[in-house]
Amino acid sequence: MNNYEKYYYYNKEKDEVVECTWDEYIKEDPKVRDANKIKSDKFSLGSGATDVDNSYGLKNYTISTICLMKDHGMVENPISPLIFETMIFSDDKDYDGYQERCACLNEAKKGHDEIVLKIIRGEEL
Repeated sequence: MNNYEKYYYYNKEKDEVVECTWDEYIKEDPKVRDANKIKSDKFSLGSGATDVDNSYGLKNYTISTICLMKDHGMVENPISPLIFETMIFSDDKDYDGYQERCACLNEAKKGHDEIVLKIIRGEEL
């Protein structure tokens, strides 16, 4: 089976990624299969000064790390499938839309935490 034919889901109960075919994927219990969110953090940062929209200078951040159903790095990395993605959703244009992909569950969790810390510290990604 080549990477194009492989599917993946995150089994939260076992804290592992399961590789499967499409037929196996659709037969898996949706409660297990659809629990592809690995980590999620939501917070606000800001100066506390009131601005025009009365938001007190706060910027909102949601950092989400998920297990993708398919390999999203087939061209760049044909050996190790890129099946994890961390993405930032924010009203801070310096960070909004930023994403990283990786092949390993532990790397995804670590990368998620590093991104959160960099935002809190005001560092570039």
